[in-house]
Amino acid sequence: MTPAPYTPRELEWHDHAVAAAAAAWLHEPRDTEAYRRLVEAVLRRRAFLQPTLDEVGDDGPEVLDEMNPDHAPQRLGNALDDVMATLRRSAVRQQPQNPDSSTTT
Repeated sequence: MTPAPYTPRELEWHDHAVAAAAAAWLHEPRDTEAYRRLVEAVLRRRAFLQPTLDEVGDDGPEVLDEMNPDHAPQRLGNALDDVMATLRRSAVRQQPQNPDSSTTT
């Protein structure tokens, strides 16, 4: 299962939880509950940033399942060549016919 990309807000939430738990534990280092919350927050953040890849249950479609069977995958370089050629053709059409005509004295 490929983990979904996380948003900066999700990462900020985990960072805030760790920071808050650390601040509480530093305020009273003998408080075992504060230390437990710190360890739990760090473990949750670590699990969020480094998910295990052996999770089962992802029934989402594979990328190849959605491909058109009539068109084989092509190399990215070939696809970019086609895009660049199209962009160049449209740029040539948009250039002025006589570039000196715009600079009259």
